[in-house]
Amino acid sequence: MRWHSALALFSAVAFSSSLFATTTTPVVIMTSPSLVQSNGSFNTVTYYAPGPLHIVASASSPECDGGISAFLIYTADNQIAYTSDSSYIDVQLPLTPAFYNVVVKAFDNCGGVAAVDIQTYLQSNAGMVVVNAPEANQTYSSPVYFNATASTTCSKGVSAMGIYTANNQLAYSVNGSSLSTTLTLAAGTYNLAIQEWDNCGGAENVLETITVAPQGISNTPEFVYIPRAGSPWIDGFWLSPSSCALNTTPGSPFPAQYKPYGTAADPLGAYAFVANQDSQTVDVYQIDHDTGGLTQVTSSPVPVPESGSLEPTAIIVDAKGRYVYVANGYTGQNGNITGYTLDRSSGALTLIPGSPFKMKSSASGAASANYLTVEQTGKYL
Repeated sequence: MRWHSALALFSAVAFSSSLFATTTTPVVIMTSPSLVQSNGSFNTVTYYAPGPLHIVASASSPECDGGISAFLIYTADNQIAYTSDSSYIDVQLPLTPAFYNVVVKAFDNCGGVAAVDIQTYLQSNAGMVVVNAPEANQTYSSPVYFNATASTTCSKGVSAMGIYTANNQLAYSVNGSSLSTTLTLAAGTYNLAIQEWDNCGGAENVLETITVAPQGISNTPEFVYIPRAGSPWIDGFWLSPSSCALNTTPGSPFPAQYKPYGTAADPLGAYAFVANQDSQTVDVYQIDHDTGGLTQVTSSPVPVPESGSLEPTAIIVDAKGRYVYVANGYTGQNGNITGYTLDRSSGALTLIPGSPFKMKSSASGAASANYLTVEQTGKYL
């Protein structure tokens, strides 16, 4: 879960002024509201932060023996809001909600000047958006699940929430302070904004980037993999999108360890997994996106740690394709869960520290692990 609260949007541009003919060039380093340096280079930064406008900056002038003479802060043309004869400032400007062209200037004793230009928009109400899904900088298959909530200091509360999939492209909106929906998105990279609007005229959003995979199990045709219980084989089928008929994939059946008991595929359709009961291993396969064929990766099979008479009974991949879990059970005994991290580049599985994870006994007796399921945000198993 991630949250982002803000009152102000800042766009900072750093530059060296040429208002004075001088051979000295002061250097301004601003650390709030954003880290930016003005020493002759051009810098642009966007930043969210609560008001009042908090400015922290320091200045130096290595080429001027007299050093820095003053700092000035302008909130508009020729409107000085703050002055200091120090080379360091830490000040909070109590500005009313509005747009301001704030300029921070540092002067040296040799006639040199440098400045940072902060385009500032202070909002009237503080809002907060909490995004549960999707997670930023991850890859997903379509449709993509969205879940978010919002709050505000506006006494009239949150009016609505929405999802922008690009600039000025509102793909979904709903009244109230929460949203839970899926969006069908084409393959590509999306710069999302999950936004709330309050009943006082304020708004706030969380910006994040996700990628929608061009191939995956959700694309047509879809593939189905079924273990042959009691034999070392996996049958593969492709599902016709028009008739829903199952057709054998080329190369099927595919070899497994003895007594495969459960299969799973990651949500991006890159890998398939098989839990083998008698050999207590997991087979990892790369899926051919065109034919549905299976090829074992070099690190397969992967051992499942032995725990007495417990044996693999189910396998599943989390909703974001990062982790693989194996349920281990036996009648009358407490089961456990073995967890692995999935290397998406190679298909290698690495045991999660602390794994296997024990299950607690229920009031009626032992809790055997026979089935697994994950919810869409990837937070719970």
